Amino acid sequence: MNFEVRELRAEDIPRIVATDGGAVWHGGAKKWDQRLAEQAGGKRLVLVAVNAADILGYGAVLWASGHAPFREAGIPEMMDVMVAERGRNQGVGTRLIHALEERARAANYKKIGVAVGHFSDYEAAQRLYLHLGYAAYGEDIDSGGASAPADEKGRVDDDLVLWLVKELEAE
Repeated sequence: MNFEVRELRAEDIPRIVATDGGAVWHGGAKKWDQRLAEQAGGKRLVLVAVNAADILGYGAVLWASGHAPFREAGIPEMMDVMVAERGRNQGVGTRLIHALEERARAANYKKIGVAVGHFSDYEAAQRLYLHLGYAAYGEDIDSGGASAPADEKGRVDDDLVLWLVKELEAE
């Protein structure tokens, strides 16, 4: 599949919103206008995978993570890496992740982190991150923004995530 990975542009927003990307695709012009403004302000970087006809995927790096252990360690957080159903299993996700890693490396970060869900819905993402060299970080799991310590019972929902980190080697 022929496509490019580049920074989000204002003209991409209607195409993203109109994309039938599947159950995990996040749309809405308001969200994307906010993401574009945050990118312009240097808070986050948003990359899109595009071909002539379609938005195939997107992903972002939040330079100051909302996850306190990442933020305190100076680890930017990769987030919202999504591939539309028609672009899956064709290298779109891998290229988006590599492009986000390269941007973090170019900004002189030594590590990059990501949160991935525990449910089977996230199995493909879990396998991909592990294949690309990501490993568990710190307290490992988090639920709704709070660490989930051993022997504690709690709700198991989409807020339950595993935090992963990758060392960004100098090129």
